[in-house]
Amino acid sequence: MAWTTDDLDSLDRALLSGKKSFTFADGRKIEYHSLDEVRAVRREVKAELAAGASQVNPRRATVARVRRSR
Repeated sequence: MAWTTDDLDSLDRALLSGKKSFTFADGRKIEYHSLDEVRAVRREVKAELAAGASQVNPRRATVARVRRSR
């Protein structure tokens, strides 16, 4: 599963409100058994997002090449 920052925000809101159920960014609804389980998932999401951010490569693109003929 590819986590999003919206998913992390949803987990944060759930923890702050004491809720164990919420809806992910892609529309999936889920209910966890305990707030400890929500905290564990939040740690996993945060770690995966951080790992993904550190692996982002800058893009290289050639916009145009111009050849002049004489």
